[in-house]
Amino acid sequence: ESGGQVCAFFVAGKCNKGRKCGFAHNPALVKAARSARKAERAQAGAEGAPGHGGPKTSGPKIGAGNKAAARPSEPTLLRKLLESEVRRERSLMLQCIRYVVENDFFQTDSTVIGTNEGTT
Repeated sequence: ESGGQVCAFFVAGKCNKGRKCGFAHNPALVKAARSARKAERAQAGAEGAPGHGGPKTSGPKIGAGNKAAARPSEPTLLRKLLESEVRRERSLMLQCIRYVVENDFFQTDSTVIGTNEGTT
């Protein structure tokens, strides 16, 4: 907890050095650093900087006016690899549902219920 400069990782809640960290972990300084960051982002947005929140942004924000969120992204390699299996599983599920619906699987027979009611 030495130095006057606030630990950027601590501000983000990701500092794993603890007391060995060479930057400040003072909560009051962290609060001031967060509000300064927020003010910088607000000012950059007001000046028309397109999505520039600094080098540590995690990606485009979802919201109105975001053109990247409107267009679909390319499928990932994992999605491409699993596509046929997902399609097969969906088909099996639909077949099961179709079977249940066509055979009145959950409908109760009134004669069976009637015979059990009179017996005591």
